[in-house]
Amino acid sequence: DEKEKNVRAILNLGHTFGHAIEQRYGFGKWTHGEAIACGTVIACAISVKMNLMKDKEFEKIKLLFKKFNLPIKLPRGVNPEYIYKTMLLDKKVLNGKLRLVIPKRIGYVKITESVNKSTIIKTLKEYAGWH
Repeated sequence: DEKEKNVRAILNLGHTFGHAIEQRYGFGKWTHGEAIACGTVIACAISVKMNLMKDKEFEKIKLLFKKFNLPIKLPRGVNPEYIYKTMLLDKKVLNGKLRLVIPKRIGYVKITESVNKSTIIKTLKEYAGWH
């Protein structure tokens, strides 16, 4: 589904962040799965900020990822502005708006264009250790 408009779009959870991480920092350093895992954690963090996902569920996800040695933080030296700019090149940008898959709770997601740049940058900074 190259236009990413159908149910298949929900499979993109973590991919918009993950692909940007891979493109800017990850090729040869992280596997695709590691980049997508980290992207999923960032999407969950944004969901918590949007009052969609509860902290308790977010903690469960992070614990599960840690159990399987998947990264839950961005690589050192990541520049959040570069990640954001790379995300804007993603095929899921529609009419100049970044479409994100944001989990509402475990097993349920929301596809939205309403996450503003400042929320994304702030969250990326938190997960890159900038705070």
